[in-house]
Amino acid sequence: RANRVLASRAHWLAVEKLEDVIADRHSGTRGYSYLIASNYPAESSLTGFPGFSRTVAFNETGANLSSPGSGYMRVTVTVSYTDAAGAARSFALVTELTDYTP
Repeated sequence: RANRVLASRAHWLAVEKLEDVIADRHSGTRGYSYLIASNYPAESSLTGFPGFSRTVAFNETGANLSSPGSGYMRVTVTVSYTDAAGAARSFALVTELTDYTP
């Protein structure tokens, strides 16, 4: 049961950070250009969640209207932790965001 609880906690910690990134993307003051790695430093320790760490990675492609699947940014939030048996685990949550003005 402990491993399921730890995995669930990792999932929700990833969702929490991804929601922050998406909110920044849609913010009137931050926007798409704010989404760079230096604005989301690695968190080696999460308050209230000892043993969990979190990183955010960005992979942007330039706009290319002749190739499908381009002109977007892939955001990956990875939460790392140690399970109940002492094994290193990680959970990654990925989404894609576009650079558009509504």
